[in-house]
Amino acid sequence: MTPNPDILCNRLIKFDLLYKQLIKDNSFDAFATGHYAQNSYGNFLQLKPENTDAAPADLYRSRDPVKDQSFWLCTVDSNHLRHCMFPIGDMLKPQVKRLANEVGLSQQSKRRESMGICFIGKRTFASFIDQYIPAKPGPIQLLETGEVIGQHSGIHHFTLGQRVPIERMQGPFYVAKLDSVDQSVKVVRFTNNPHLFMRKCVTGPSIWTNPANVPQFTPVHCDFQWQNKWMPIPSTLRKIDEQPPSYDSRIGSSLHVELGQHMRCIAPGQWAAFYRGDKCLGGAQIMHSQSLVETDSHTQLIQDFKPTDYETSYANVTPIKRASFS
Repeated sequence: MTPNPDILCNRLIKFDLLYKQLIKDNSFDAFATGHYAQNSYGNFLQLKPENTDAAPADLYRSRDPVKDQSFWLCTVDSNHLRHCMFPIGDMLKPQVKRLANEVGLSQQSKRRESMGICFIGKRTFASFIDQYIPAKPGPIQLLETGEVIGQHSGIHHFTLGQRVPIERMQGPFYVAKLDSVDQSVKVVRFTNNPHLFMRKCVTGPSIWTNPANVPQFTPVHCDFQWQNKWMPIPSTLRKIDEQPPSYDSRIGSSLHVELGQHMRCIAPGQWAAFYRGDKCLGGAQIMHSQSLVETDSHTQLIQDFKPTDYETSYANVTPIKRASFS
């Protein structure tokens, strides 16, 4: 599994425990965060209707398409959004820095942006996770032949698509599969090997920002995003099972997702966010993905995929106009 703790932290801590402590326990009217995202109630709740039951709050992308963080908020409860302000949601990052300088926060505006998992700090992820998961050595094998070409100290050190250095073997090699039964790491040669590309995946129970977004099904067409810095891809969602019994009406069925374009290394444990235009509908954790070899019997190297075609940058996207919230 390739976990994404940011989405869980936002749903369970920042927008749940914090909400309960501030709004329910201390009777504050609202709280604000520094996320690049927008609220249909207005980024300062200035559009909040008197009857909030008639118009639930919805999550939208920020004006800055490169810094947009709605992906990390894709499973936040609409009830919590009713009380949440996003003061910089309608601003571009350079505007935020300029404003910080104007109000005397020039030192803070020059800080490097934080990356990675906040509670790990300066440690490597491997040294952190080794404190909780015991080492389980296993073989590194060629996926196509099963030939053992190396050894490792634990599959928890690897993720799909990760490059694996193998001495005395002509590579490069990349992780294509992790087997928790025999503790093997299956690798393939070349970064554009078809075993590393997918158009289909399966998710766990879907989590929608509000009950109105839960699909009633037939196939649902929407945009799929599984990396924060990547552009969304057209997709088709089909339910796998009936909606499980839940105290939360935002919880929907598990999903079968089919993409309009193959993508590289959609790994179990990652999260998918679903969009319609700039509106974020919800998300789901990816449980399984199938390579083009499995689904389409594709055996040729992939020549038409360039990551830069899908990465958001100011060179290939334009600022999002102020959301119409409709």
